[in-house]
Amino acid sequence: MPTMKSYFLENLILQYYSSGVTSVKWVDRELPKLFQYIQNNVHYSLNDPKGFQGDINHLTYEERMKIQEKANVDYNKAIKAIGFEGAGNMAAAIRLWGEIFGEDFPKYL
Repeated sequence: MPTMKSYFLENLILQYYSSGVTSVKWVDRELPKLFQYIQNNVHYSLNDPKGFQGDINHLTYEERMKIQEKANVDYNKAIKAIGFEGAGNMAAAIRLWGEIFGEDFPKYL
């Protein structure tokens, strides 16, 4: 799975929040919107807001496609995890968050 440079990801997220969206108190409720934004915007140029580098999206077309697909999968998992949490099934919710964030994510005990 390709990864984005952190500077690109950070500025993509800053662009999202600069667009006038409002955030909510709980970060897990924000994540589906961020995954969706990444999915919808990973193919576009993003100019360095500091003005030093020009376009900071150096991903190839194939990398953009894989990241778009992963963001879509993670969006759907996040929605399901939030649903499990709302239904009181914390074990299933945490398992899905772990699938999104990897093996270092805390396990449900």
